[in-house]
Amino acid sequence: MRQAPEDFAALGLSPDTIAVSEDAMRSKHPVDRQGAWEWWYVDCELEDGNSIAMVYKNADNIYPIGLAPQVEISFAMKDGTSSFDYVPFRAGQLRQSREKCDLHIGKAYFTGDLETYRIHFEGRNDDDVLIVIDLEMESTCEPWRPATGQFVGDPSQSVDGDPPSFNWFCALPGARVKAKYRIGDQSYESEGTGYHDHNWGNVPMQAVVEQWYWGHGNVGPYTVVAYPIQQRRDLGGTWSNVFMLARDGKVIVDDISKVTFEMIGEQTVPDSDLKLPQTLKFTYEDGDTRYVSNWEAYQPTQLVSSDSHTPMGDLDKFGRYEMHYTRFVCRMSVEKFEKDVPVEKHEVESAIWEYMQFGNWTG
Repeated sequence: MRQAPEDFAALGLSPDTIAVSEDAMRSKHPVDRQGAWEWWYVDCELEDGNSIAMVYKNADNIYPIGLAPQVEISFAMKDGTSSFDYVPFRAGQLRQSREKCDLHIGKAYFTGDLETYRIHFEGRNDDDVLIVIDLEMESTCEPWRPATGQFVGDPSQSVDGDPPSFNWFCALPGARVKAKYRIGDQSYESEGTGYHDHNWGNVPMQAVVEQWYWGHGNVGPYTVVAYPIQQRRDLGGTWSNVFMLARDGKVIVDDISKVTFEMIGEQTVPDSDLKLPQTLKFTYEDGDTRYVSNWEAYQPTQLVSSDSHTPMGDLDKFGRYEMHYTRFVCRMSVEKFEKDVPVEKHEVESAIWEYMQFGNWTG
């Protein structure tokens, strides 16, 4: 991850403050060339027992072949059922801004200013079921970017004068949410907690990343975001142990050089042959103060495994990949120690984390 002073200057970023424009369109070009992509992600856990996750994309991140606006919607319902829908739009239905987060795809929109957001979707899935979602989000935690937030691929390559890269920025590590939504003839209204981040790149994601674990949750006075991410193995396989801890909405821990990430034990994900750790453990040490966060006892809510070829027929450029994606609800804890003496501990049963692996990709 780029984090030297000259990296901030080159990317037009401040190491100390975050601008509203950082959640605007960040791609160098309006994603009109092969390889570039960008998305805005949101999820919410609602008091009615249901959860919603949505991704507003201006291009596909795995097979980016130019403008291809789309919205992905996932529901995990309190009765244990889940669904995933992908709704494509025409390129001419996309409008974006470089001033702030103000994305419009057809009648859908995703707008906000790091403090408040309004998100709307309406459309029909492949089964012709009408889906309507309205979210109002109010920040409970300051926005956060780990250093520059840019993860670089092969430094010997150049894309329009820039290194191949994948970028990540967390606009809302935590938020209060008001949700109204409809699935077919069933309407819902609830409140809860939410999260929003923003991703973009100038090459397919798998050109930079081998795998990642990512999670977030609210526990006691703390907001936690964890994102250990591994560079492609043929580029060195370096892990960046991205980890943020905020208390009462203010970031107090985010120096990745002080974070240790451990994968403990092993278990097989139900209905698959995918083996993942039983526990993810993050330890942050700074002098006499130590924070430990454990993520465990998880239940999968979405599982995607695929072995596929690019549909574009350009195997020399985009190659082949095996992908595993799994999302979980899990128990997450935060414990604080002073001089090895435990002084505080909080635990929650409803944190979210996911595992993404691009596997055997060639390109």
